[in-house]
Amino acid sequence: MSEKVRVGCEGELAISLVKEVSLPMRELRTMLSHIVERLDRHAMASAGPGDFPWEEVERLRHDITEIYIKSRRVSRILEELGVIYDSRGASVESFELNKAADSAYRISRHYISSGIDVLLDFGSVPVLKSIRGRVTLIVALMIVNAAHSTEGHGSGKINISTRCLAAKDADGNELTRDVTITTEDSGEGRYDKAILEATARVAGELGGTFSVQKKEGGGGVLTFLMPLQTG
Repeated sequence: MSEKVRVGCEGELAISLVKEVSLPMRELRTMLSHIVERLDRHAMASAGPGDFPWEEVERLRHDITEIYIKSRRVSRILEELGVIYDSRGASVESFELNKAADSAYRISRHYISSGIDVLLDFGSVPVLKSIRGRVTLIVALMIVNAAHSTEGHGSGKINISTRCLAAKDADGNELTRDVTITTEDSGEGRYDKAILEATARVAGELGGTFSVQKKEGGGGVLTFLMPLQTG
C-alpha cells in the first residue's frame, strides 16, 4: 500500500469516527442539560431544609454541570470537524467569516504551546459566500503552522486577524473587495512545508491566494486572501 493510499484510508476512517462519535456526544450533552434543569426545579420546589440532603445535591449538581460543560465543548469540536470533513462535496453557502475563524482556532489551539499568548483580532467583515468547511480548514492549517513556529518558546504571541479590504480608483469608486485572514507569530518562522502546500492548494481551489512572509528577527506572517462574494 502506497503512502498516499494509506493516508487516504486513515482520513476516511477518521471521518467515519468523527461522525460516529458526534451524535452520541450531542445526545449526552442534551441529557446532562436536562438533568441539571431537573435538579434546579427539584431544589426550588422543596419546602425547606429539613432532612433534605442539600449539600449532597449541590455537590452532585456541581459535578454534573462540569461534565455538561466539558461534553458541550467536545460536541462543538466534533461538529466543527464534521463541517471540515464534509466540505469536500459541499456547495457554496453564505456564512460569517469570523465565526469560521473562531471555529478553526478551537479545533487547532491544542497545537499551541503553553506560554504563547493568542490574540483574536476579528474585524468587520461582511457575510462571505464560499465553502465554509474549506475556509475553516485553511485557517486551522495556518494556526497549526504558527504553532510550529513558536513551538518550544517559553513565551511569544500569535495574532489571528480578519479584515475586509477595498481597492478604489482615483475618483474613489470601489473596484474590488477582498477578505484576508492573517496569522502573525513571533516564533522562528519554522513552518511545515507539506502543510503550507496543502493550505495553498485549498486556497487556490476557492479562488484565493495564500502567501508566506518571513520577518526579520524571527516569526512570520501567513495570509489567505480571497475576493469577496457576499450572500
